[in-house]
Amino acid sequence: MNLVVGKKSGTRYHLAPSALVGQGVEGRVYRFGETCVKVLNGQPSAERSGVVRALSALAPKIPGFAWPLEAVVDPAKGEEAGFSMPFVPGESLESLLDGRVTGSIPLEVKIRLALGAARAVAEAHAHRGPAIVLGDVIKAGNLIIDGGRATFVDAASASVFGFRVASGAVVNSCSPLTTPGYVPREVLENPGALPSEASDRFALAVLLFELLAGRGPHEVRPCPASVGLEPDDCVRRGIYPRWARHPDFDAPGYDPVDFPPEVDQLFRAAFLASAVRPSALEWCETLEEWRDDVAPAWRRLRRRAPRWLRRVDPFSVTVVVLVALAYAARWAWDFSTADRPPPPAPGREVGPPSFRELFR
Repeated sequence: MNLVVGKKSGTRYHLAPSALVGQGVEGRVYRFGETCVKVLNGQPSAERSGVVRALSALAPKIPGFAWPLEAVVDPAKGEEAGFSMPFVPGESLESLLDGRVTGSIPLEVKIRLALGAARAVAEAHAHRGPAIVLGDVIKAGNLIIDGGRATFVDAASASVFGFRVASGAVVNSCSPLTTPGYVPREVLENPGALPSEASDRFALAVLLFELLAGRGPHEVRPCPASVGLEPDDCVRRGIYPRWARHPDFDAPGYDPVDFPPEVDQLFRAAFLASAVRPSALEWCETLEEWRDDVAPAWRRLRRRAPRWLRRVDPFSVTVVVLVALAYAARWAWDFSTADRPPPPAPGREVGPPSFRELFR
């Protein structure tokens, strides 16, 4: 296959080897300017095509993700071959972790990146419509960092529940993809469990800890006992060296970051108490407070807004501002016409004002 065509736009994408930028379990990714095309290894099912259509409508609603743009078709067979999505420049968090360079990122930038990732997940979970479970989307390999901005890519691997396919039926689509270290214990012990927001909460906590501390929460210092120890094994056994001591394992070297008590408590709840894992919205609120605490005083005064204003819906704020402007305009009009003389009685002629009336 050397050519695919956008199903809606009709854009032609020539799959030259020089355009190949990535290859994975699902397929190959080619770059064309500001757009990428993911060509799947096999023909996508009707369910998968419906997922792409459902997720393509989320781009203007849920920022922070490279959602699919449209399906692409193999013109030789007339069948769907994959989908297009925006190209996100930058470097993945996974490559930064492998290069051990996260320690050089300023703390305020780390907090801002973590806050951006948590906000994106919170927006996806709060979406009204088909329920979205991000699942394998939340991992270090999918978080692209470009300066002070973090974006999740390969968002088409999310699970969608309650969306409508071309036949009109409402179906569910569960993505089977998982990444070791991002799956909670209850799912590992029950492989038949469906993706859920609870598993997304665990994966988000792992991702945030990796971004802030430079290591995974279940990583241990290399030793003879750690040979062959997989991330999922650590999750099953509850090995989190920062919070729970283990006789055979010690904590690795983390980035020099001092977590506030509120942040440390959220990590404890995420990894040690599965029943009360913090939501993405709780992470947003806590990270906002931490960001404001570490920001310089002048920037904190300029950026800090009342808590009720930061939590309110932007549409409600717009309505309140328009009403206030309407009342202000009415008051200005009444004030400007307060000193005008009353209109003359009907039938009475009024001549030009006298010199004394002009300067009265």
